[in-house]
Amino acid sequence: MSTDVGLRAIETRLAAVTLVAAIVFAPLETIATVQMFGAAHGIFHPGFFGSTVGVILLAAGAVRSLLVRPRRAPALMCASHAWWTGVGWHSVGLRYQYWSEGRELFYGPIDLWGVAVAALLATAIFAASAYLVVKFETADA
Repeated sequence: MSTDVGLRAIETRLAAVTLVAAIVFAPLETIATVQMFGAAHGIFHPGFFGSTVGVILLAAGAVRSLLVRPRRAPALMCASHAWWTGVGWHSVGLRYQYWSEGRELFYGPIDLWGVAVAALLATAIFAASAYLVVKFETADA
C-alpha cells in the first residue's frame, strides 16, 4: 500500500468520524441549550450561534474530504477539528471555573468530565488531521 493510499484511508476514517460527530453534536447541543436557557433565549444565544457555525464547519470539512476521493483534501476538515478542540477546551475551562466556585453544574459531574473527555478526543483527532495536512503539503516538496 502506497503512503498516499494509506493517508487517504486515514483521512476517510477521520471524515466519517467528523460527520458522525456533527450529526451527534447538533441535536445534543440544541437540547442542552434549550434546557439551560429556554427555547427563545437559547436559540439566540451567541454560544449557540457559534456552535451552529462550528457544526456546519465540521460537516463541510468532512463532506469536502469525502467528495474529493481518491484525492486528499484534509485542510478544511483540519480547520473544523481546530474549532472543535478550541470550543471543547473553552467549555472545560468554563465548567471548571463554575465548579471551583462551588456552584452546581447543570448536569452534575458528567457536565465537567464528559466535556473533558470529548475535548481530549477532539484534540487527538485534531492532531491526526494536522498530521494529514502537513503530509499533504509536503508531498510535492
